[in-house]
Amino acid sequence: MTMRCALYARYSSDRQNPNSIEDQIRKCRQYATSKGWQILDKHVYSDEALSGARSDRPAYQQLMKAVRAVPCPFDAIIFEDTSRLWRDQEEQARALKELRFANIHLLGCDGTDSTLRSANILLGFKGIMNEEYIRELADRTRRGLQGAALEGTHTGGRCFGYTNVALPHTGNSKRRPSKLVVDPEQAEIVQRIFQMYADGLSFKAIPKKLNAESVVSPRPSAGRIQQSWCPSSIRTILHNERYRGVVVFGKTRKHTKATDNKRISRPGLEADRVRKEFPEQRIISEALWQRVQGRLKQVKTVYGERGRRGGLAKSGNSAGNPYLFSGLLKCAECGANLIIVSGRGTNHGHAHYGCPMNAFRNTCSNNVRIRRDILESQLLKKLQTEVLRENVIEYALARFEEELNKSVRNVSSQMGRLEQKRKKLEKELRNLSSAIASGLDSTTIRAEIVDRERQIQEIGSQIVSAKPESVRTKIQDTRRFVESSLKDIRQLLESDPATAKTTLARHMPKIMLKPTVKPDGRRVYQVTSEWELLDGGLALLECAEGQNRTAYAGLFRAALYR
Repeated sequence: MTMRCALYARYSSDRQNPNSIEDQIRKCRQYATSKGWQILDKHVYSDEALSGARSDRPAYQQLMKAVRAVPCPFDAIIFEDTSRLWRDQEEQARALKELRFANIHLLGCDGTDSTLRSANILLGFKGIMNEEYIRELADRTRRGLQGAALEGTHTGGRCFGYTNVALPHTGNSKRRPSKLVVDPEQAEIVQRIFQMYADGLSFKAIPKKLNAESVVSPRPSAGRIQQSWCPSSIRTILHNERYRGVVVFGKTRKHTKATDNKRISRPGLEADRVRKEFPEQRIISEALWQRVQGRLKQVKTVYGERGRRGGLAKSGNSAGNPYLFSGLLKCAECGANLIIVSGRGTNHGHAHYGCPMNAFRNTCSNNVRIRRDILESQLLKKLQTEVLRENVIEYALARFEEELNKSVRNVSSQMGRLEQKRKKLEKELRNLSSAIASGLDSTTIRAEIVDRERQIQEIGSQIVSAKPESVRTKIQDTRRFVESSLKDIRQLLESDPATAKTTLARHMPKIMLKPTVKPDGRRVYQVTSEWELLDGGLALLECAEGQNRTAYAGLFRAALYR
């Protein structure tokens, strides 16, 4: 039988040649042809300009999703070398467990073959080498950037107030050096910002004044809605020592979070910092710099530093934000995410949602504020009355039963294969136990015994769960759970805010808040939605009827599996 193979290729940097993907695919196809294997065109996966140290690569995740399918559409995965798949030992170990359970082979053009007895040792050594390469490369890159900083060349990134001028190539480096030269027009704006803050204007007042005058602002970062001044831009400028002619390299270092692979900045080691004066880059006089730093210190002492948790200059990460609807509410006037714009810190009163483009930039006309507790209460109240309708619960349970039966049918169709695999595992387990009894005891053999026992237990659970009486019991338990757990939807959602926010975001991608004036003159928000949970518009107090029962089922499923 011909080996059916998936193919994976990757290159790590946008500075690498994109043709690298095509070269890897061609090499893997040639290798497969020489062995008589078949590469499935539907299962050729590639990630471009993404590090192998990250597990959230889109194509890699699709590949692993296909591995988990029952039955898996391929028998093996072909790659150029293991570093294309992984440069992180923890992710490699986790993925290898999944691949072994699914009986998927790893076949590399570098000679990797997971069917060999020595594969575990070789994969372990290669995993160590691949991860160590990343660390060594980071050290070399940091060392090179330190040297560039000492020489006065720019180490990367944009800096408002300066123009990046390319320099001739030096040495064997592929990276073309550059330096920052003062831009007269932007330098004048920087001087004005420092002067306004020294004269008493705040982080919020300065951007509003600049935006009102249409003063040129820094180019927006990726994902920003518009190019305009904001409090965080002002704060960054006022703390940047480059404007006084001092370059500091190594103040922060990037770290990857284990939970979501996001890159965050943390203070760097003091020994790694490079500090050097470049008088030709000075924009701000030393006297003005000291005035500004003195006021910054005074404000921090008296009011607490803005931008910290609970401050006003930083909206925070929506996923980690404790507020249930953060990241879902959007301004209907400009499209920005509504955030807590006041009252979030200690002794600041009730937290209020508002448009940050109005509150911090004055580039949006929406100046309506609404208390967080009132907005959440009214939205959740509507969810409560809609979700707990009897026909909705019946529909959700019917969908749950349908999906459960579908899953059981899939397992039942594989029953013979599972029984055969269990017998094979039991035989291997007996052989391993006999080896220990005969004196061939080792850590590796004991680990293999534990792995076989785990697989036998999982197969047994799958077989038991597919029996009709188990299905009926599970459905009855589910009905009792729904009836008891959904009496208070607020309590259900707030019991696990992270999961609840993910669920809400999936079914309510946008909740648009439009400022409107009521007949009595009160200004309120009218909420219209593209969400799947309600078909019609949703007013703040009076909601349109209509529902999408499919989305309700999704909300129930998230609750059932929490």
